[in-house]
Amino acid sequence: MKKRKIQVPFYCVNSQVLWKDEEAVKNAVLVDKKVSQLGMDAIFTVSSEDVSKVKKAVNRVKLAIDFENAKPDNLERLKAEGAEIIIFDDLESIFNIKNILEIVKELDYSVLVRTAKPFEIPENVLKYLDIIKWKFGEDTAELLSDTQLTAKQNTFLKKFKSEYPDIAIIYGTKQNISSNLVLNTLLIGMDGFGEINGYRTTTEKRAEMLNAMNDYKNVLDFIR
Repeated sequence: MKKRKIQVPFYCVNSQVLWKDEEAVKNAVLVDKKVSQLGMDAIFTVSSEDVSKVKKAVNRVKLAIDFENAKPDNLERLKAEGAEIIIFDDLESIFNIKNILEIVKELDYSVLVRTAKPFEIPENVLKYLDIIKWKFGEDTAELLSDTQLTAKQNTFLKKFKSEYPDIAIIYGTKQNISSNLVLNTLLIGMDGFGEINGYRTTTEKRAEMLNAMNDYKNVLDFIR
């Protein structure tokens, strides 16, 4: 069984790399201070040009790069600069480059795949994955308003977590995020929460949402 490099629950920030250069550094530092205070983990996605400068400014945050933004020839250098996680936005990019998963694993990257259909990921890909961001939003509209999974989704999630306990599966949303949505997401069995778009209201409430995740973590620790 693979050893998880990120403790759950965790938060995934700046997925679309809306913050770059000094804005990326500033926001990464804010997230880093909060998760360090709470003893939690967070993933912060940066452009390939910003890996080195952001890494020098943070202590706990895990840096991710989007595969589409990082050329394969640069992966070894970016890993040395501090990138720990590589994100694939769909399965097509994985299949288009021969042995790409073997390559990134040899470089010791954790692999995150974003998809609206995690149940379609083939076994020969799953064995390389560390994190799946299950995308929900206006266009998929697969969750009910009270954040309950459908019976089919719930069955899949329980079965998946039983068969692949070493793969974290997190909720990704396009809508504005609230503490209530974060807690409901964790209660239905997800391992964390990921922003798909960087809404301003999300940014302003991020500390509140991280506190909600920490409360959930503390309750789990207490009842175990």
